[in-house]
Amino acid sequence: MVADIEAFLDTGASGMEERFQEYFEPCIIPTGFRLSTREFLIAIRDELSSKAA
Repeated sequence: MVADIEAFLDTGASGMEERFQEYFEPCIIPTGFRLSTREFLIAIRDELSSKAA
């Protein structure tokens, strides 16, 4: 999952909100938890990485 998040983040910041909605069709709104989808994904990635260590 960390690799998938990294790959998505690597697609760039422009249009990320729209790509997230289109690709994941989430039942949540990431910006309800963080200021941006990018910050939300980074927080998830970091949490997953810390659990693996």
